[in-house]
Amino acid sequence: MRMLPYDLYHLKMIQKIERKKRAALYNMLDPELKIQPIGYDYLVDEGDLHLSRIKFRDRYDHSTLPDDLKSL
Repeated sequence: MRMLPYDLYHLKMIQKIERKKRAALYNMLDPELKIQPIGYDYLVDEGDLHLSRIKFRDRYDHSTLPDDLKSL
């Protein structure tokens, strides 16, 4: 497998409330878990969450953020 030389930031997953909304939406769209048998609750599970500081060279360009996220 070849890795791409890019860093991707999933901005819709930064805030827990957004993760909860996404999990609720997916649970509504796939209530019988036909598309993803493991379900969608993992989107809000922070039990095994590991965070690390992003290197300066890999930082996100905050000028492209929506206004409500710029203060984070």
